[in-house]
Amino acid sequence: MGDIAAVAGPVLIPLLIGLVPGLLIGAVILRLSVMIATRIGLSFGRACLVVLVAGIVNVAIGILTGLISTVTGLPQFVNTVISPIAGFFAVSAIYAALIKDPATSRSIGYVKAMLVALLVIVFVILLVICVAAAVFIGSLLFLRG
Repeated sequence: MGDIAAVAGPVLIPLLIGLVPGLLIGAVILRLSVMIATRIGLSFGRACLVVLVAGIVNVAIGILTGLISTVTGLPQFVNTVISPIAGFFAVSAIYAALIKDPATSRSIGYVKAMLVALLVIVFVILLVICVAAAVFIGSLLFLRG
């Protein structure tokens, strides 16, 4: 039992440290995207569930496309192109299945789900740019002293 803890501890603790904030930030971004695209107020718990399921599916798609490109001998470039495209359509399907209008209890539909997925991508890119800019400006201020 001690051997498992010695191996699992260094792997699981950083995973959980990254997973929890990522899940929370992803849920906020998803709620904002759903509000903009559909005018539906998605609950935070439901948003966390949708982000968790979408993340698991994206990881599975990445593994699957990586295995396919490795077994078939295709260059890694093919995996780099196909995996995000397949992930986008799969996540859109998950959004369409799991996000429902509370007034009518109907799904938001695949087209609106694709719009939500596109907005999530845009907000994530903006967040990454803002964090990179903050790190860059902070490092300049630190070096300036």
